[in-house]
Amino acid sequence: MAIERPSAEPRPIAPVPLLPESTGTPDAGDGGPGGRQQSRRDRLMSLAVLIPVAIIGLLPFYWMVTTALTPRAAAIRVPPNLLPFDATLDNLVALFEQAPVLLWAFNSLLVAG
Repeated sequence: MAIERPSAEPRPIAPVPLLPESTGTPDAGDGGPGGRQQSRRDRLMSLAVLIPVAIIGLLPFYWMVTTALTPRAAAIRVPPNLLPFDATLDNLVALFEQAPVLLWAFNSLLVAG
C-alpha cells in the first residue's frame, strides 16, 4: 500500500462570507423564547429552580465573609452561628500584619494582567 504525499502546490482557499445572506429586519415575533410567550407558570418554575441554585452558589461567599468578621473563638464553634452578631475586623488586621497579602495581590495582578 503506497502512501500518497501531499502536493507542494498551494490549494485555493474557499471564500468565507463575512455577513449573513440576509441583512433585512428579522421576522416579527412576540419576543418570547422560541417565538412564544413564556407563561406565568413557566416563569415561576424557572424561579423555583434558579433561586435555590443562586443561594447555593452564594453561600460559600457569605460563609467566607462572616467567618472573617467573627472572633476566632466564635468562628470555630460547633454548631456554627450563621448570623454573627459580634462582628470584628481583628482577623483581617492580623492577616495583613502577619502575611504579605498586598504583595501576593500585586504579584497576581502582574502575572494575570
